[in-house]
Amino acid sequence: MRRFPRARLLSGSARKPYARWNFLPRVDITSPREGQAPPPPLPSPQYLDIHGRCTLEYVDIPPVKEAQQGHAAPVTIVLVHGAPGSYNDFRHLIPKLNHPNMRIIGIDLPGYAGSKVSEEHYLDSISALPSAELALEAVKKLCEGSDNVFLIGHSFGAHAVINMAAFHATRKHKEEVKLRGMALLAPAGCRPHKVLRPRESAMVVGLLRRNNPLLSALTPHFIKAIYTRLLKFPDDQPAGHYIAGLVRAGTTDFSVIREQVNTLQELKMPTLVAWSQNDEFMEEEIPVELARLCHPGPRIAFANGGHNVQKTRAEQIADALSKWTEQVLSIDKKDQAKEQPIQLLPQLTTCCRFLWAAWNTLGVNATQSSLLFQVFYLNGRLWLREIRPYAAKTATIVLVHGAPGSYRDFRYLIPLLAQQPGLRIIGINLPGCGDSVVEKARYVETVNALRTSEVVLEGVRQLCGTKEEQEDVFLVGHSFGAHTVMNMAALNATETQSVAIRGMALLTPAGCVPHKSLKLGPIALMVKMLKSENTWAVSAATYITKFVYTKLLRFPSNSPAELFVSAVIRMGTTDFDLIRDHAKLLGSLQTPTLVAWAKNDEHIQPEIPEELSKLCPDGPHLEFSGGGHNLQKTRADEISTAIVKWVQEVVAKDKLEVEPVSTAA
Repeated sequence: MRRFPRARLLSGSARKPYARWNFLPRVDITSPREGQAPPPPLPSPQYLDIHGRCTLEYVDIPPVKEAQQGHAAPVTIVLVHGAPGSYNDFRHLIPKLNHPNMRIIGIDLPGYAGSKVSEEHYLDSISALPSAELALEAVKKLCEGSDNVFLIGHSFGAHAVINMAAFHATRKHKEEVKLRGMALLAPAGCRPHKVLRPRESAMVVGLLRRNNPLLSALTPHFIKAIYTRLLKFPDDQPAGHYIAGLVRAGTTDFSVIREQVNTLQELKMPTLVAWSQNDEFMEEEIPVELARLCHPGPRIAFANGGHNVQKTRAEQIADALSKWTEQVLSIDKKDQAKEQPIQLLPQLTTCCRFLWAAWNTLGVNATQSSLLFQVFYLNGRLWLREIRPYAAKTATIVLVHGAPGSYRDFRYLIPLLAQQPGLRIIGINLPGCGDSVVEKARYVETVNALRTSEVVLEGVRQLCGTKEEQEDVFLVGHSFGAHTVMNMAALNATETQSVAIRGMALLTPAGCVPHKSLKLGPIALMVKMLKSENTWAVSAATYITKFVYTKLLRFPSNSPAELFVSAVIRMGTTDFDLIRDHAKLLGSLQTPTLVAWAKNDEHIQPEIPEELSKLCPDGPHLEFSGGGHNLQKTRADEISTAIVKWVQEVVAKDKLEVEPVSTAA
């Protein structure tokens, strides 16, 4: 008998480990889980019977007694766990939610941890939709008469929260409890995530329904082993706990989830979504899609933190929840239909921490809130910075940088504008700039001149609403940002769901003809190489572009090449004849336009902004003898004073035109 080395016998299986067991779910922990200090113990559990079908275990932490006697509106937070899970999953978050007006309720869904289900209705009660209905009944009983209830769901708990909110919104007697919003943490979404096996889960549910004694005895141990050995869940719960998780997953209809999300979006249900980019269970596309489909609100993307962000990022999540609930409750009833962009935290990368710290050194008025957040669009996301006004809002100023650039180009101007009461200020990083993300497959077409303008206009629409919502918006563009601003204003003028753009300010603007520092021939060559499918050509164009910007034009050498590539594409796809047409259109519409330039601009000769000021004559035109190309820095005082005065005049004029004139009898 011929003998083979053991290593050779194993080599086939080593190439494809567990090949015959690929149908089993499995999770790979690619990075060590972050250690956490043990939280304080939760209060003793309580129990609630629901129609004799189940007894739910829950914890109830009331608000501070002194706060109950105050004038602030009490808030009830209902915490809903995943599958499997329990309210104990929120033990690190609960102590951080220490707002004196908050009542916190954590529930164990039917079949989990300490909640019991009657044998007669067992499988039905632990299924996806029925368990959400039972949980909603529990919330109605526990929160009867409450006006400000917010549902918080983690993982598959996000599905339960979506189910509960949709049931509540579409059924009678919803006045018993007023649901004001939902927060989805590391959520399951509108399609199965990477570790889910819907077909296999449904098959096991089918086996359980057969009531076969042998299968009923063996299946629970098998399911528990999958969850604890392969999916790394804690093994300190009875087998029924894990059965409930599998049945809930196996009875989930993702098309129903999508329909309910659409319903809640149409009903403008305030929604916070938070996730981690290194979630071992959910690929990022899942929460990103959910964030796009839900009603606008906070969108918090962490670079790290894993699946249990309610534990690893408890402090940030708690802070975001507190501010978000306050913001939702502060909206006037007559304005509740208005979309409200709320705080979005930065991804916790070194780069974003630097941006955050750098912005905080600008000296912005401490009574205002400085917020960093994202707006999602079809092929990526924009990073923005917002300064909210500390007095009644009179106008919103949107700052658009050049090519290349970022909202930090306005860091000298913003503190001066922020001193003016009533001004909301938004700075945007255009696609491909800063931390704004562009889908690689559509990169070139997304960062081109017109598409960039469309994307930013959509972002402004999400943040500021349409004309019907009466938010006066003023666009401020620097250098090539002036082109973007003109494109946005012209595109907006032809749309039915348009933004209330009241005027535009063009600072040292690119104009209707190429300026002196623009080399269209080499730029066209670089764009052609970048558009090609030749890897060598793309790499060479990228290297040359960064070399020119950093070595010849003296841009910071630590800037990513993508910043300069996006600038070259944006410039190389600019149609100057179209810019002229847009300027003429906006001039004919008498769009209020402020134009400012310097005679000694090293990039743009004075004749270019002078021509723009003639095409768009309705507004102040400022010519400085010095100051160079970056007037928003070198002449920040004069520019801010001019912008504030101009905005006030335009708003006052519009108000006079809108208000009816009363006549004496």
